[in-house]
Amino acid sequence: MQKVIVNIDNPINAKLFLKMVKQLNFVESVKIEGEEYDWINPKRPATNEECEQMIAEAEECPSMAAEQAKEYSLKLAKESWEGKRSK
Repeated sequence: MQKVIVNIDNPINAKLFLKMVKQLNFVESVKIEGEEYDWINPKRPATNEECEQMIAEAEECPSMAAEQAKEYSLKLAKESWEGKRSK
């Protein structure tokens, strides 16, 4: 048995190539190794640059203290409850 490694840049072309190669009688098996780079894949770990960008954006975002957030949330809940009650 001989192992052949082929690198193909485009995932669509790689799948097409594998489909073609599978049809050859002398080919034992074919598979795609590893995962393609997918920046929207939630399983993919963030890069250092992406982490730095998220931290910078979080630091720029206006925030409130925990007590303020609690009071604001209770106020919204009360307004919502009173609005539904009056209907």
